[in-house]
Amino acid sequence: MTFEEILDQAIAMLQRRGRLTYGTLKRQFQLDDAALEDLKNELIEGQRLAVDERGNVLVWTGDTASGAAPATAPALAQAQAPLTYTPAYLVEKILTTRSALEGERKQVTVLFADLKGSTAIAEASGDITVRAMLKRYHDLCGVSVRAHGGTLVKTIGDGSLSHFTDALNACRAAADHRPARFAR
Repeated sequence: MTFEEILDQAIAMLQRRGRLTYGTLKRQFQLDDAALEDLKNELIEGQRLAVDERGNVLVWTGDTASGAAPATAPALAQAQAPLTYTPAYLVEKILTTRSALEGERKQVTVLFADLKGSTAIAEASGDITVRAMLKRYHDLCGVSVRAHGGTLVKTIGDGSLSHFTDALNACRAAADHRPARFAR
């Protein structure tokens, strides 16, 4: 088996499993120490698909959909920056911090807000009126969510989905979704 074939199979295996010990790679591909070092170097430095953990484990950091990270990924991410719903400080962190792109585990609170009575309003109003009303509602939701440190992730019809790292701030944002505020 050529080194390139070993590399392709190692990438596929690492992508599937997420983590592999160096011993597993040596055993799976019958590698000596020099060949293992070449494989590690290619995966970590050459392809930038993995990172070393404690000197004995490779951890997958590449794209989950393909075996190779595209060279234009950072430029594409900047071109598609979600500026409308994501606070500027968070966009900057995402675009400049590799660890933010690699992901992290943390507890979050999800807030789903729905506009009560919107179906009846939609039936009684024209299409343009409903669209304008929903746009205003989602704009106000976004302002409230961002004011309390959250991120408006998605709007679905008359609903909105937001993430918060602090449950109390999610509750505060939910309180800001009260009808009196929307009526202004």
